[in-house]
Amino acid sequence: MKKAQLRAKLFWSFFKVGWTAFGGGYAVIPFFEREIAERRRWMRRGELADLFGAAQSVPGAIAVNAAAMVGRRVAGWPGALTAALGVLTPAFGLALACGVLYFALRGYPQAEAVFRGVRAGAVALIVYAAVRFARTALQTTADAIVALAALFMLLAVGVHPAWVIAGGAAVGLAFGREAGLGGRRLDDLVRRRKEAQAPRDPGYFLGDGI
Repeated sequence: MKKAQLRAKLFWSFFKVGWTAFGGGYAVIPFFEREIAERRRWMRRGELADLFGAAQSVPGAIAVNAAAMVGRRVAGWPGALTAALGVLTPAFGLALACGVLYFALRGYPQAEAVFRGVRAGAVALIVYAAVRFARTALQTTADAIVALAALFMLLAVGVHPAWVIAGGAAVGLAFGREAGLGGRRLDDLVRRRKEAQAPRDPGYFLGDGI
């Protein structure tokens, strides 16, 4: 019964995220933080930062990838499927509705004004997410240098994002440090992560209410 309740909470949490995470991409980070880290306490902000880096490095939508990863962490493979379905369901329904409305209303100036306003709001969400993400991910000067180098490669050189992610991972491994040169040693990081992933009381994941 507890497992069923947990999967129900996973679906409902990501269903809410799916309804509110306009803009896609990294714009979903504030919604994930609020629901997963602050309300449910299924993961810490630092863990979410690592998770979004991993979600960006594989094909597919970041929100779906991240939801599946959180679900897998909380409730195994059934949880991964439940979380992915939860975040996909609103987007699928809204995409169908918006597609119909867009082609029906695209000739009206009022509709185009609404779409412009939504796009501008999405930009603000992405900037906000970037600032929150940076506070967690950039802990040292070396972290900032790696981030700036990656930004330069993306904007000036046009390197594919997958190569940037792979390069950041290579830098971290080469120096045996967490988050690019300036953190704890890799062996200590692995030990701490194994401890964090140890089985916990299932009641911890059930939270307070749905």
